[in-house]
Amino acid sequence: MKRLVILVTLFFIAFNLNAQDITGIWRGYFISGTGFYRQKYKYEIQIEQLKNNSLNGVTYSYKTTVFYGKATLRGIYMASANNILIQEVKLVEVKIADQSEPCIMTCYLDYSKDGELEVMQGTFTSVNDRTKGDCGAGTVYLEKVPESDFQKEDFLVKREQEKMKEKQKKDAAAKVQKSKLKNNLSSNQKPIAKSSTPQKKSNLGSGRRSRFGGRRGGSGFGCRRRLRRLHGATNDEHQVKRKTQGDQQGCQQQKKPVHGQSLAADDQPPRGRYAAKYHQNAKEE
Repeated sequence: MKRLVILVTLFFIAFNLNAQDITGIWRGYFISGTGFYRQKYKYEIQIEQLKNNSLNGVTYSYKTTVFYGKATLRGIYMASANNILIQEVKLVEVKIADQSEPCIMTCYLDYSKDGELEVMQGTFTSVNDRTKGDCGAGTVYLEKVPESDFQKEDFLVKREQEKMKEKQKKDAAAKVQKSKLKNNLSSNQKPIAKSSTPQKKSNLGSGRRSRFGGRRGGSGFGCRRRLRRLHGATNDEHQVKRKTQGDQQGCQQQKKPVHGQSLAADDQPPRGRYAAKYHQNAKEE
């Protein structure tokens, strides 16, 4: 008994998985007659699919949207074989320009889907709505479309509103999930540890006296010595170059004390092993 229940349950699950959503707007054409009597009309169906796969809705048969016939329908969708039976029940609105009489149609359609394209096509028979006589038969071709040539039925408007609400709920849930993920990442991120090793400060432009005399980056013997290193010149070559160019590399001439005036602390000549070099340069200047 339990095995039978399981098999029946699996059957209904597979049946529902194979079922397609037929609800929507289907538009195309139907052709009746042959040869000289062949006629082609536009055909639109607005279908509501119920839970038991029964169908309700309306149909429009028309040449233009000014002259048309509108009828209610009922039908059934056989999901296992993708077959659809649609039967027009009653004409509810008729606008005909000539003396032709409206007919009631019964359609036998097959459903197919190729990518995004959904199609229902097959054959139809028809009877005269007033005399119940034969109105002929023909073929039908319909495609699922987003918009109607006529006013949408209430069940379609309701379905669109439900889909919109469902989409808004999904978007809101996705936004909350994204926000939670962002917060978790920020809370789990470790702070960057600051280095405890003191950084050495640069002495450039600080006004300290260099070991060659004068301020760093200023004038004096040290500046001239650095220029010699940069240009790769010897002492004699550098002396000649400095005399001819007037020390144009940014080094000012070394200040000389005026008679009776002592040098400032920053302008004192160097002492020790660099004193002789300094006095020699001062004499040459």
